[in-house]
Amino acid sequence: MTIAAWLNNLEKLGMNLGLERISLLIKALGNPQCSFTSVHIAGTNGKSTVSYLIGNMLLEEGYKTGVYTSPHLQDFSERIMINNVPISNRDIERYVTRVKSAMERHNISATFFEVVTALALLYFHHHKVMFAVIETGLGGRLDATNIVNPALSIITNVTREHGDVLGDTIEEIAGEKAGVIKQAPVITAAVEPALSVIKKIAQERDTSIIVIGKDVTWRSVEPYHFSVTACNNYDARTVMMGDHQGENIALAIAAGECLKLSKKSILEGIHKTKLPGRMEIIAHNPLILLDGAHNPAAMEQLKKTLLSHFHFHRLIFVLGILKDKDIPAIIYHLAIIGDYFILTESSNPRACPIDQLTDIAQKIISTRKVIIPEKNISKALEIARGLATKNDLICVTGSLFTVGEARSYFANKPTKSPSKSSKLSSI
Repeated sequence: MTIAAWLNNLEKLGMNLGLERISLLIKALGNPQCSFTSVHIAGTNGKSTVSYLIGNMLLEEGYKTGVYTSPHLQDFSERIMINNVPISNRDIERYVTRVKSAMERHNISATFFEVVTALALLYFHHHKVMFAVIETGLGGRLDATNIVNPALSIITNVTREHGDVLGDTIEEIAGEKAGVIKQAPVITAAVEPALSVIKKIAQERDTSIIVIGKDVTWRSVEPYHFSVTACNNYDARTVMMGDHQGENIALAIAAGECLKLSKKSILEGIHKTKLPGRMEIIAHNPLILLDGAHNPAAMEQLKKTLLSHFHFHRLIFVLGILKDKDIPAIIYHLAIIGDYFILTESSNPRACPIDQLTDIAQKIISTRKVIIPEKNISKALEIARGLATKNDLICVTGSLFTVGEARSYFANKPTKSPSKSSKLSSI
């Protein structure tokens, strides 16, 4: 069996939270996480953005820096980067082979995410990174990444998500995410009631806490321009769209100051950070926007950004959502502003089946608006492009997996809209 096939088989087995297996595996590999300084990032939304912001700040300061995020958008190698260069396929095979051998020698059974986490830590160790920015996969307390002992912990924000795993209340979810807090400073953008839980755990672990909105403040000056007040004042400019980026930037600036980075490195790191698939304009005439919003809080931010940053005649959504998300709440935010809803299904095993997604959407979206089910993402995008005029906006959203497949489609297709297809003539 090839390494790729072995990893695919592990992924199909799903997740199983807990630190016992990863602890044994990391020990068998020589505890590679001890050879570099870690920044550990948990939270609901903005984790990857904050990870890359901090990674780029460290890079600007001259540190060899690893960044570990998940999931990937188009290619597995995106999850593990050093100095913004993805891990090579050759190194994936080399280091997974080492992890697999350690599992066999010590009779350890690990999940897909645990193997990938071990791979990332081993890769960073062997390539002698000085800093590694590590994003949690799910939750925090029992997440495989919680094997690191960070110099700094960050909890971006806390909203309801993964209730079947993390808990039914905001307080329970906050407790799980706050499990990343060690005896190192913690920075958070959480608000009440989650904030009280995080503060309590920080106090129990005898560590300081920096709260965005209180200890560090920010305001939007104009699109792509934020004023942030921390220990120093920052005039931060970004290429990333949306007022919500102000919170992400404030978190990263607070982290940069904790890590004693120069103001120049902090600002340059912010300016150079751009994440594909997050508020990404991929074509014009008509405008086509990709955004990986995948929960109600992120959808609310997407809605605000669409209304404040764009002018359009009609809004056409291409929407594919994972079945374990709060689908009604996600659709509700979009139903208010959309005109056409082309529902689709990514190839991810967790994708909500098209029939189920359609049934939910029909109960929420006004009958005056158009719902078009199309399981195949490429065909769904063709329908959207066929419907759109040059003054319309096409927004692909609902899941990073949906956005990733759409991004691959556009990489291989001309951006000029096709003529109306025969399928559209019946609408």
